[in-house]
Amino acid sequence: MSAFMIDREDYLAFAVQLHRFCNAPMPPHYTLELLRSLWWLTPAGSTRTLDWRVDRLIRLMMLANRRAVWHRYQRGRQQEQPHQRRSTKLSPLKPAHRDHQAPLTDAELVTLYKFTCSALYQSSEWSGGPEQAPRLVKVIQQLQQALAQDVLTQLSLWGQAPWGEM
Repeated sequence: MSAFMIDREDYLAFAVQLHRFCNAPMPPHYTLELLRSLWWLTPAGSTRTLDWRVDRLIRLMMLANRRAVWHRYQRGRQQEQPHQRRSTKLSPLKPAHRDHQAPLTDAELVTLYKFTCSALYQSSEWSGGPEQAPRLVKVIQQLQQALAQDVLTQLSLWGQAPWGEM
């Protein structure tokens, strides 16, 4: 069992940060491309495409987390006994993100990136090699790589590094 668990509030806080990140004056290139490539069409009732895409991604990450926890629980059980299947259906996800337009600070950018690393670690315990990774885990891996590219190049410290302008 992992030493930590990610709860719903952590995911909602991450959703708010990701919304702010994607709505910044200089939008993140790789992260937005990933979100666009995952879902082309949003439901008719959705007012903002980006909101829907971010919410969907957070739902997928929560689902991957739940499945990983369940998988580890099943693997760690000592005795075989019949069990009831619990639904993996998630309750409605409505983070209060509409008004969060302020750009992220460097510390928040680092937190955003670290969270995807934690979520990936938390969700990536399954039986088998990387090629048998569940699709949800592959999506989180892609998000982590996209955020790494976007976040690390947006940090103001990056521009002040000894090697100068990139």
